Amino acid sequence: MSASLDNCYFDPSYLFSVVGGDQETLKAIINAFINSGSILVLELQKAIQKKDYETVKRQVHSMKGMASTIGVSRIVTLAISMEKCAMDEVGLLEIERLFAQMQFEFNQARHQLSLFL
Repeated sequence: MSASLDNCYFDPSYLFSVVGGDQETLKAIINAFINSGSILVLELQKAIQKKDYETVKRQVHSMKGMASTIGVSRIVTLAISMEKCAMDEVGLLEIERLFAQMQFEFNQARHQLSLFL
Protein backbone atom coordinates (compact mmCIF):
# COMPACT_ATOMS: atom_id res chain seq x y z
CA MET A 1 0.00 0.00 0.00
CA SER A 2 1.60 3.16 -1.20
CA ALA A 3 -1.05 5.81 -0.64
CA SER A 4 -0.21 8.77 1.52
CA LEU A 5 -2.42 9.11 4.55
CA ASP A 6 -2.07 12.90 4.57
CA ASN A 7 -5.26 14.72 3.55
CA CYS A 8 -7.15 11.46 3.04
CA TYR A 9 -10.74 11.61 1.88
CA PHE A 10 -11.48 8.50 3.89
CA ASP A 11 -10.49 7.11 7.27
CA PRO A 12 -7.84 4.46 6.55
CA SER A 13 -7.72 3.17 10.12
CA TYR A 14 -11.47 2.61 10.08
CA LEU A 15 -11.31 0.88 6.72
CA PHE A 16 -8.45 -1.37 7.82
CA SER A 17 -10.34 -2.29 10.99
CA VAL A 18 -13.42 -3.20 8.94
CA VAL A 19 -11.46 -5.71 6.85
CA GLY A 20 -9.34 -7.00 9.73
CA GLY A 21 -6.17 -6.71 7.67
CA ASP A 22 -7.49 -8.92 4.86
CA GLN A 23 -6.03 -7.44 1.67
CA GLU A 24 -8.42 -9.23 -0.67
CA THR A 25 -11.45 -8.00 1.25
CA LEU A 26 -9.97 -4.49 1.28
CA LYS A 27 -9.60 -4.57 -2.50
CA ALA A 28 -13.11 -5.94 -2.96
CA ILE A 29 -14.65 -3.20 -0.79
CA ILE A 30 -12.68 -0.48 -2.56
CA ASN A 31 -13.65 -1.82 -5.99
CA ALA A 32 -17.30 -2.04 -4.96
CA PHE A 33 -17.24 1.55 -3.69
CA ILE A 34 -15.55 2.84 -6.86
CA ASN A 35 -17.78 0.91 -9.27
CA SER A 36 -21.11 1.30 -7.47
CA GLY A 37 -20.35 4.87 -6.47
CA SER A 38 -19.63 5.84 -10.07
CA ILE A 39 -23.02 4.46 -11.11
CA LEU A 40 -24.78 6.18 -8.20
CA VAL A 41 -23.21 9.53 -9.08
CA LEU A 42 -24.48 9.22 -12.67
CA GLU A 43 -27.94 8.16 -11.50
CA LEU A 44 -28.05 11.04 -9.01
CA GLN A 45 -27.13 13.50 -11.73
CA LYS A 46 -29.95 12.21 -13.95
CA ALA A 47 -32.46 12.31 -11.09
CA ILE A 48 -31.50 15.87 -10.18
CA GLN A 49 -31.88 16.97 -13.81
CA LYS A 50 -35.35 15.40 -13.87
CA LYS A 51 -36.24 16.88 -10.44
CA ASP A 52 -37.06 13.31 -9.37
CA TYR A 53 -36.86 13.74 -5.61
CA GLU A 54 -37.78 10.11 -4.87
CA THR A 55 -34.86 8.79 -6.91
CA VAL A 56 -32.56 11.42 -5.44
CA LYS A 57 -33.53 10.25 -1.93
CA ARG A 58 -32.96 6.59 -2.82
CA GLN A 59 -29.65 7.12 -4.58
CA VAL A 60 -28.24 9.51 -2.01
CA HIS A 61 -29.27 7.11 0.76
CA SER A 62 -27.33 4.34 -0.99
CA MET A 63 -24.33 6.62 -1.43
CA LYS A 64 -24.49 7.52 2.25
CA GLY A 65 -24.43 3.86 3.23
CA MET A 66 -21.54 3.02 0.93
CA ALA A 67 -19.52 6.03 2.07
CA SER A 68 -20.21 5.19 5.69
CA THR A 69 -19.07 1.60 5.21
CA ILE A 70 -15.76 2.67 3.75
CA GLY A 71 -15.24 5.67 6.04
CA VAL A 72 -15.66 8.60 3.62
CA SER A 73 -17.21 10.98 6.13
CA ARG A 74 -17.29 14.01 3.81
CA ILE A 75 -19.64 12.18 1.46
CA VAL A 76 -21.76 10.97 4.38
CA THR A 77 -22.21 14.56 5.58
CA LEU A 78 -23.14 15.78 2.10
CA ALA A 79 -25.52 12.85 1.61
CA ILE A 80 -27.33 13.64 4.84
CA SER A 81 -27.86 17.23 3.68
CA MET A 82 -28.97 16.14 0.21
CA GLU A 83 -31.36 13.59 1.67
CA LYS A 84 -33.00 16.25 3.80
CA CYS A 85 -33.37 18.62 0.84
CA ALA A 86 -34.90 15.85 -1.26
CA MET A 87 -37.29 14.82 1.53
CA ASP A 88 -38.51 18.41 1.81
CA GLU A 89 -38.74 18.57 -2.00
CA VAL A 90 -37.34 22.09 -1.92
CA GLY A 91 -34.04 23.63 -2.69
CA LEU A 92 -33.15 22.19 -6.09
CA LEU A 93 -30.33 24.73 -6.28
CA GLU A 94 -29.10 23.53 -2.91
CA ILE A 95 -29.28 19.89 -4.05
CA GLU A 96 -27.30 20.80 -7.17
CA ARG A 97 -24.69 22.62 -5.06
CA LEU A 98 -24.38 19.69 -2.67
CA PHE A 99 -24.21 17.26 -5.57
CA ALA A 100 -21.32 19.19 -7.13
CA GLN A 101 -19.47 18.93 -3.82
CA MET A 102 -20.33 15.22 -3.54
CA GLN A 103 -19.04 14.61 -7.05
CA PHE A 104 -15.76 16.32 -6.17
CA GLU A 105 -15.42 14.39 -2.90
CA PHE A 106 -16.24 11.11 -4.62
CA ASN A 107 -13.62 11.71 -7.31
CA GLN A 108 -11.01 12.56 -4.68
CA ALA A 109 -11.89 9.51 -2.57
CA ARG A 110 -11.95 7.29 -5.64
CA HIS A 111 -8.47 8.45 -6.62
CA GLN A 112 -7.03 7.95 -3.13
CA LEU A 113 -8.72 4.59 -2.64
CA SER A 114 -7.45 3.35 -6.00
CA LEU A 115 -3.91 3.83 -4.66
CA PHE A 116 -4.64 0.99 -2.22
CA LEU A 117 -5.45 -1.46 -5.02
